[in-house]
Amino acid sequence: YLGGHIEALGKPGCTVVLETPGPFAVGSVALVVQPKLTPTRWTVTDLVPGESFTWRSKGLGTTSTGVHVIEPASVGRVTVHLSIEFSGPSSRLTGIMAESYARNALKFEADGLKEYCEATRRAPRR
Repeated sequence: YLGGHIEALGKPGCTVVLETPGPFAVGSVALVVQPKLTPTRWTVTDLVPGESFTWRSKGLGTTSTGVHVIEPASVGRVTVHLSIEFSGPSSRLTGIMAESYARNALKFEADGLKEYCEATRRAPRR
């Protein structure tokens, strides 16, 4: 599943490096480098293999939580839902400052993840 996530982010200027050994699992840490943002370490807090994962990153006064969900839509097609939530003392300011960039980044990431899943037939089965 992380392979799809890396492919989605691995478009021009974006990289994800898994920093923990072994498979992508709860507790895994990944370094995400994106244009216009400080490189950020994300820790996986929840994982349903092939269907969803949640990860969290802590910064100056803000904890960011990213949720990634892939649902089957029809044969060979998926729907991807991504969201990010900011919490903590600086979360309101972070949300205001990051709103436009985050919206564009989530769309870019969702489109890449959808494309990867459909091209490699890694759609979840239900």
